[in-house]
Amino acid sequence: MPMLATLAYTGMRIGELKQLCWEDVDLDRNVIHVNRGGSGGKPKDKENRFIPIHARKLRPVLQSLPRKSELVFLMPDGKKVSEKKLLAHLKNLCRQCGFPNPWQYKLHTFRHFFASYCAQQNLSYKYVLEWMGHSSSAILDMYFTMNDRRAQAAMNNMSFEAEEAKRRTVLGQSGVHPSAMPSQVTKF
Repeated sequence: MPMLATLAYTGMRIGELKQLCWEDVDLDRNVIHVNRGGSGGKPKDKENRFIPIHARKLRPVLQSLPRKSELVFLMPDGKKVSEKKLLAHLKNLCRQCGFPNPWQYKLHTFRHFFASYCAQQNLSYKYVLEWMGHSSSAILDMYFTMNDRRAQAAMNNMSFEAEEAKRRTVLGQSGVHPSAMPSQVTKF
């Protein structure tokens, strides 16, 4: 379903999705301009933001949608998106797919999925904050902290070989690799 895909691939809030207009979707530049969707017609954080459109996953979905209205998304009956009906559809879909406890899923789950997936992919925290419309976020901090196992994997992939160290500098200074140090220094 295009609405659920958009929530998953952008991290948008449901209110932002409901009020997304075609004039806010720039398929030439692959960007969505989020400038409405909360109370008073503004996003929850009151700031406009831009979210890149994933070229392989979301762009084809958006290109396939009919342009029957200024709104990007409408319910099958042609009316504005009903959060209640969309949530019921999601829960039914989860049940059909055999998910355990399908009633636990919410539309906001897609926002959490997006944040979690960005953290798992080691995306810049700054980018994710910007895309999600936060200046800081305890929830986003949690996702990035939960993925510390990736930090361990990244550390394990680092090379501390002497030959490679000779090509690196720290703050513009040449470094001496531990393996190139006298043995009495490295015993500590």
